[in-house]
Amino acid sequence: MRRSVFSLSSIVIAVSIGLTSTESFGQQNPRGLVIPSTAQVHDVFTPLLPQEVSIRGGFLGTRIDANATNRMLKVDEDDMLDAFEQREAPHQDWQGEHVGKFLHAATLTWNYTHDPQLKTKLDSVVARLLKTQEPDGYLGTYKQDHRWTSWDVWVHKYDLLGLLTYYQFTRLANQDRPTSLGSEALNASRRIGNLLIATFGIEPGKRDINKSGEHMGMAPDSVLEPIVLLYRATEDKRYLDFARYIVSNYDAKGGPAILASLESKGSVRAVANAKAYEMTSNFNGLLELYRATGEKRLLRLMQVAWTDIVKNRLYVTGSASAGELFQEDYHLPNLSNANICETCVTVTWEQMNLQLLRLTGQPRYVDELEKSIYNHLLAAQKPTGDDWAYYTPLEGRKPYDSAATCCHSSGPRGIALIPGIAYMTSADGGLVVNLYNSGRATTHLKSGSVTIEQRTEYPLGGGVMLTISPEKRGQRFPLRLRIPSCTSDFGISLNGRNLPANGAGYVVIDRAWSKNDTLTLSLKLTDRVVVGDHENTGKAALMYGPLVLAVDSSVNPQIGPLNRVGLGLDLKALTKTDHGDLLANTSATSLATAGFLIPPKGNEAKRNREEVGEVRTGRGGKDHPRISPQTFTGQGEVSGKGKILLTLLPYAEAGSDGKSRFEVWIPLRAPPIGATSLFSGNRWTASRRGNVMGDITDDDSSTLAVTFNNAKADEDWFAVTASRPTTINTVVFAHGQSFHDGGWFDTEGGKKKPLVQVQTEAGGPWKTAATLEGYPNTTTAYSAGLKSGREFAAKFASIKVYAIRVIGTPASGDNPAQNFSSCSELQALYDRTR
Repeated sequence: MRRSVFSLSSIVIAVSIGLTSTESFGQQNPRGLVIPSTAQVHDVFTPLLPQEVSIRGGFLGTRIDANATNRMLKVDEDDMLDAFEQREAPHQDWQGEHVGKFLHAATLTWNYTHDPQLKTKLDSVVARLLKTQEPDGYLGTYKQDHRWTSWDVWVHKYDLLGLLTYYQFTRLANQDRPTSLGSEALNASRRIGNLLIATFGIEPGKRDINKSGEHMGMAPDSVLEPIVLLYRATEDKRYLDFARYIVSNYDAKGGPAILASLESKGSVRAVANAKAYEMTSNFNGLLELYRATGEKRLLRLMQVAWTDIVKNRLYVTGSASAGELFQEDYHLPNLSNANICETCVTVTWEQMNLQLLRLTGQPRYVDELEKSIYNHLLAAQKPTGDDWAYYTPLEGRKPYDSAATCCHSSGPRGIALIPGIAYMTSADGGLVVNLYNSGRATTHLKSGSVTIEQRTEYPLGGGVMLTISPEKRGQRFPLRLRIPSCTSDFGISLNGRNLPANGAGYVVIDRAWSKNDTLTLSLKLTDRVVVGDHENTGKAALMYGPLVLAVDSSVNPQIGPLNRVGLGLDLKALTKTDHGDLLANTSATSLATAGFLIPPKGNEAKRNREEVGEVRTGRGGKDHPRISPQTFTGQGEVSGKGKILLTLLPYAEAGSDGKSRFEVWIPLRAPPIGATSLFSGNRWTASRRGNVMGDITDDDSSTLAVTFNNAKADEDWFAVTASRPTTINTVVFAHGQSFHDGGWFDTEGGKKKPLVQVQTEAGGPWKTAATLEGYPNTTTAYSAGLKSGREFAAKFASIKVYAIRVIGTPASGDNPAQNFSSCSELQALYDRTR
């Protein structure tokens, strides 16, 4: 047996924050796309090609496989291409974006899986798309007299991104020679670029690009990113000049003034109309332009934007936006009705961090990537991979659906980028490991090829075993292993011998490697409490390693409604180091050590990993992964029940059935008895079954029920029945939503307010207990400006009841042939202070 012999003097151990680079590339790994001479700035880290990486099972591999099998292969080609092939037919203004997003995601996925079926689908989509290009280069979806309005330039942006990605990776698969269809894709991209140059500019007769699209020009201006990539692929300086025009035109009258606003205000909230998706799309283009020009101001201001987002606008789960906008500092609502964390924003934020990581090599950017990927990106993806959520709340239910929306097309792009984030090469000829998941990577370094095999339970456990096998014995190169910021300590050994371990960021091991050299990395994953402030004051979020955890009703049937749950933690026992920082017990012991939070261990963790990692590809009639959520156990308390054990799930897996309720921010203490609805979760009924029948007893005002059935009724009511008599003295009714044709109660100008009625006997007669006096003075056609979710309370003498209801006259709005009402919550309370 050959012994592994080495001396510490032959190994360089260091902690790396950044290094100088020697190569420069495009959005993903650049091989096959860019001409090196088009770079003025060289990347520090370069993503490996997807084909060089295999990620097996675990949190990441399962989701990548599900995306490939159940999303990419099943996207409807006609749905993507109809708007191009039938431009005269009505369609969404932005419908054309889907094909470019598909080509980007599916090409990266095909390069990863080598699936011939996906390649056939890609070729078909590209061929059909190119047939629709006009002689002048136009490749949009608009009629002749509506061109360059609304989302037309935006659609061309995604055409360019998709076609350039297809050209790049088909060329690589053909020994770095473009295929016939790949060459056509590049030529079509040139024609698009030439048309844009001929159409927009400051010269007489040309259009102002800011005025050709939405959000003060940020939507059309985001074509900047692929225009720079087109320059880098062709070395045609006209495209670089056009990119410079776009940026200089930011400051034209009515333009978004992106750089000037960041320079003067230092806040993304102050940029244009604060639209997050379009803004971050421009940020990615500006970082590409920085590579091509070396203009330091561009990188500096993108770092200003990044810092502002992380400090003031980023959710604990690694995404941003509410109502699709960057909001005021620390305004981070949690519920579904706030429309938070648009998946498109999650993906462009992922891309921005990827860009900055490549340019600087700084570990803070991969820390944000890990947070975003493990939490909000995977939370937006249904675990089976076939559906996505447009918005993904931190409290409520996950609204998965399979519609063709911008987010359903964006999400798969975020998943497809993961292999290139996991492993990279460094400018000094080394290999970089950023993410930990079982699998392997094989790539060619300056010193020769190398394979790295990884076995780990991360993020459920901190043990990582890496086997390094270079092409030839004695091959020297630096290996960088990322030390996640969520670890409190780590140890490292090589072939069983401990190495020095200190610092944070990247540990760099620079040595001459031999086949099957084994590195063992022991990461001490920390569990911690994040105490909320602002809208989350009095609440806390729990984390284990990079995972944000959530309490989910489906795995806690014993606790009843979630609004009765607390953590049972004393705020005084926690200390805060700074705004938004993580908190630890003052005793300096972790929550797990104190017995508060228990992660999966032993056979349970192994079983969970095996079940989650099993993805069937269609053989045998099953094409969905088998999901068994990774469960954690933590202490909690429930109103009226005292201490209880809570089952917690990673946020990415909470609510994965689309039906169960979950919450990330959990009250530090359970509310007192009577402070929450005593009828939560009970059976409810309505006078008529409408076309929207959401839950009105789920303590979530974003879900609602309506009585609309295209008919008229003299009265409408919403009722909740309890399983046993309950003493109450307050009823709260929350309005659902006002529509143009009704949805509210008609009070005849205040003469006939809705009534609160109760049943004091099971199935007995209804008795009026109170009137909703605070309900506004409406008419059948006038809603008095009622806002969705607005609450109205009626208080009365304590009474024991079996059921409650609110009854009134439905309104008709602008359609007197029918009428209906709506309700988002109907609650029964007992106020002990009265």
